[in-house]
Amino acid sequence: MSVIKNGADEIRVWRVGEVIHANIARSVVKEPPVIDHRPGIHAPVPERGQIEDLALNILNVFVPPEHGGQDDVEPVKCHRGHCSAFAARYHEAFAYAFIDPLPVAGGAIDSAVIVAWVEHCRTQAERVDAAA
Repeated sequence: MSVIKNGADEIRVWRVGEVIHANIARSVVKEPPVIDHRPGIHAPVPERGQIEDLALNILNVFVPPEHGGQDDVEPVKCHRGHCSAFAARYHEAFAYAFIDPLPVAGGAIDSAVIVAWVEHCRTQAERVDAAA
């Protein structure tokens, strides 16, 4: 069973007014009102917050938190729900790499490209850990 709605092999992103939507279930924040998962920190502009929330939720689809998990899959408490430690660590980089370049009206991100990016991040982290 695909983790993406309708069994798609890509993440589709589109906007309706000022709200960003995607073909994934939001596991960390409610949809469509996007709730900042970083309370207490200077709030980013709403648009940036929506993009980063979407990035967090996309990464949570590919690297979901596991109860009792450690390392990348360790659950991290968000304002609403949990995300994986991987999603918490890399969601801003993912937003800059994949969501920001999409056209304003929206677009698609191939799932295979996301999987490759996740593996690349994990490999880089392992190299840094090994060098330390």
